[in-house]
Amino acid sequence: MINFLDLNRTINFYDKKIMKFILDNNEFKNQKIFNCSIVNLKNKTNLFSNDEIFNILNDFKNLNISYNIITSKSEYLGSFSIISSYKVINNEKIELTFSNDFINTFNNQHFLSEININVFFSFSSFSSIHLYNFLLNKLSDFPYTKIEIDKLKEVLHLKNSYKRIYDFEKYVLQPSLNEINKISQTKFFYNKVKKSNKRNAKVTGFDFFSLTEAKFEKINNILRFFDTVDNYDTLFNQILFGLNSISYEEFLEVIRKMLSEYENELQGAKTTFETYFIEKMEENISKYQNQYTLITNITKIDSFNQYKSLIFENSYALNNSFLFMWNDISSIYRNQNFEYEDDILKIQAQYFDDGEKSIKIFKKK
Repeated sequence: MINFLDLNRTINFYDKKIMKFILDNNEFKNQKIFNCSIVNLKNKTNLFSNDEIFNILNDFKNLNISYNIITSKSEYLGSFSIISSYKVINNEKIELTFSNDFINTFNNQHFLSEININVFFSFSSFSSIHLYNFLLNKLSDFPYTKIEIDKLKEVLHLKNSYKRIYDFEKYVLQPSLNEINKISQTKFFYNKVKKSNKRNAKVTGFDFFSLTEAKFEKINNILRFFDTVDNYDTLFNQILFGLNSISYEEFLEVIRKMLSEYENELQGAKTTFETYFIEKMEENISKYQNQYTLITNITKIDSFNQYKSLIFENSYALNNSFLFMWNDISSIYRNQNFEYEDDILKIQAQYFDDGEKSIKIFKKK
């Protein structure tokens, strides 16, 4: 796991151009030595003179990446440059010599392979790098973490900067997250944590999430049922459990029923709806699930014909309404769900991030 990554200076336009030129070139096969023509390098970097190329390469040679990587067996702390040296051949070619550590970032058997050079060179600021370090570290095992604003500024090396939350969000947090989300498979989101539920209440920190955008929106919709939240970690965990146990629509139905029961029985008491929900949620989901019998559960559906086969194999349990809907189910996009329910059946179809589809068919008891 990457615990820390940093640079001795900000990556600039020419650093990115040179790095892209190296990685895109077919002659680069993770070899120690790389030869290229000066003309070609000029074209890729938009430079005109040899002296400009040499100055840029000198600067690039002095760029160092610092790291702290923790594996199951050891912890590694160090730094490395991309190129250790270069030389000009006949004033026509340049021979780049890469550092051993840079080569090892492409070796899947080496601990340095955890560093994605492409990702690293996509960032335009130290803030993006430091925020990326923080998110990777805190959200690697669980998709939620909370941090006070002063501590977050320390993490981003901005301890005494951006007194106004508006400026911090606009010029640091949002641009950095946008950069990270462009290159990261997992998308990161945040909510502001306020001192109270009042509109102009002071912002005291941030909640960060590593979720798909669709699930993040669903969780935010669910959180609107709670007037106050004191145990965010526990509540978030319970919400995730609920979303993984039943469909979003079913979960909303369970929550509405619980809220109605709470308002009829406990409103005005010291127990908050948050506490009631945390205590009773799993029990209510279990009751809801017991209303149905699962008759079909198929994962890894990847073709139109598989859906068709599924329909006919289970035609004894399906009604005419559903038989005409298999085309809709088979055409859902990634991160989408398909829900169908009538007096007899309930069908849930999902299309996951990795391209796999699944379908569950329930029959009401």
